[in-house]
Amino acid sequence: MTSATIGIGSLGTIGSRVAQAIIQDPNLGSLTTVSARDHVRAEQKLRDLGSDAKVVEIANLASADIVIECAPVLIFREIAMPAIQQGKILIPASVAGLLANPDVLTCAKKSGARIIVPTGAIMGLDAVRAMAKSQISSAKITTRKAPRSLAGAPYFDGQDFDPDLVTTPTTIFSGTTIEASKAFPANVNIAVALALAGAGPSKTMVEIVADPAAKMNTHQIEVHGDIASLVMSIDVLPSPENPKSSTITPMSIIAALESLNAPLRIGS
Repeated sequence: MTSATIGIGSLGTIGSRVAQAIIQDPNLGSLTTVSARDHVRAEQKLRDLGSDAKVVEIANLASADIVIECAPVLIFREIAMPAIQQGKILIPASVAGLLANPDVLTCAKKSGARIIVPTGAIMGLDAVRAMAKSQISSAKITTRKAPRSLAGAPYFDGQDFDPDLVTTPTTIFSGTTIEASKAFPANVNIAVALALAGAGPSKTMVEIVADPAAKMNTHQIEVHGDIASLVMSIDVLPSPENPKSSTITPMSIIAALESLNAPLRIGS
């Protein structure tokens, strides 16, 4: 896959970092297309990075062999579906978009497309997948973030949520992954990955805690089954540019690209 062409949906915080890595390391593939809301700004950013990739409309990203989705979850479908319909490889940053658009998975089975969920932000997924071959009795993830990183989520539509008024750790949400992906689509990608790997979205529980003292995005995971029990804790720095995301997200996508070409692959 070293000669694979790559398209990136959105050159925001995550997309820009991924684009830079691809440009600097030709072994990852060749960046040929990107989509962006502001074409002029995106073209300048690409030139600054030393790339001759073209800025195209979203539907034209699928001209590349690999499409990397790094956009707000609201336009996940616009980026994902053309790539899936044409049998391409899709690497989504907005993993929650898979739950909101289940027909993407159905279409992938028919077209032969591959969806590679980057898992660098969550450890132990291989073990969870192995546990799912037997019986998982319970699965839960508790995510602790600064209140400001949760502001603007659909969960607060019609509410007057002021993150500055959260002065002590407060449980904002508790429910299934399906419910969490609708309420906080930009904050639960790790939960969705965990659910898809293990017990499923309807059986994987999510708790979201707003903590004004939080300097890191913290994820505590417990999965119990008849062959193993896993208890994991992950602390990740939030992105300085976009606190809803984390610094490890673009690195996870880059690692997923590397695994496509690696002669030695650790994990599935």
